[in-house]
Amino acid sequence: MKRTKIQPKSIHKIEEYIQNNPQIIKFGQPIYSIALDHMGSGESNLSLLLKINNNIEGVVRIALLYDHLIQPEFETLKKIPQGIAPEPFCLDTSKSIIPHPFLIESYISGQPVANWDEKSLCALAATLAELHNKTKTNQKVSIQFQKKLLEENNSFLKTITDLNVKKFVKLIIDFLNTKQNLFDTLVGTSILHGDLNGGNMLVDNEGKIKLIDWELSHENDPAREFSTFYYDDMEYFNWRIQLQTNLQDIFLNKYIDLTKVNDKNFKKRIKIWQIVDQTGAFIYCTWKGMMDQEHQEKFDTMAQHLKTSIEKYINNTE
Repeated sequence: MKRTKIQPKSIHKIEEYIQNNPQIIKFGQPIYSIALDHMGSGESNLSLLLKINNNIEGVVRIALLYDHLIQPEFETLKKIPQGIAPEPFCLDTSKSIIPHPFLIESYISGQPVANWDEKSLCALAATLAELHNKTKTNQKVSIQFQKKLLEENNSFLKTITDLNVKKFVKLIIDFLNTKQNLFDTLVGTSILHGDLNGGNMLVDNEGKIKLIDWELSHENDPAREFSTFYYDDMEYFNWRIQLQTNLQDIFLNKYIDLTKVNDKNFKKRIKIWQIVDQTGAFIYCTWKGMMDQEHQEKFDTMAQHLKTSIEKYINNTE
């Protein structure tokens, strides 16, 4: 699948839209100039840096694929405690301005974390504790892994015809079902960022970590927030953060202390969520290898690494 590209004409239309509606971004001064510059792109979206009168005033996020994700992202941002995430200004899903839905949000200043040491991990633990504490519900929930895993990866699975892949996914689901008791009496869900990789976390001048790119945010078990921190042999995947055991303990213990987690199964659930995350990555890499002939070998190799890691954990777990 080729990534959809945004045309210069569309960029100019967004600039005109902001020029004619300065109130949407709470800009109370005359606008003399507007410029949108490329900021970054993900698998399904494009971010443009918004400059007004030569000053950075916001970010325009355009959904190039998976249009349905941008509305929940916008609604979630409105619920996030101030100082953790961008402030959402406006959302346009009409596709009348450009052929894609887009949202405009405030600009978060900061730099990617250069080193995940004790200091930066404790700062991240503080941010996550604040997010989860302030958005927590006391609702009792029961999470069904089979349904969750299949729903989240259905668009990829329905394209994959390899029976061995389907058998392996079924094996994982059967394993996860044996761990269902860890989740049957779960009390309290929170809003999760859902995609904590290095590029989505910025540290400001005061050492606070802020989170951007909330496309995969959702309400769930807080333990799932830690599913993208791998502690085993996953160094092959540079979009995930690898931690040595001592740093893992410092990170989680700081979070538990700040959130007052009184849950003996919390760390066990983190490992199960890591398996869910790895399975999703395995399915995606398998699908991507089929669809992207140019990089097929790369994605097939990544899928095999993920499969090996999952098998290793399942085989070593009673």
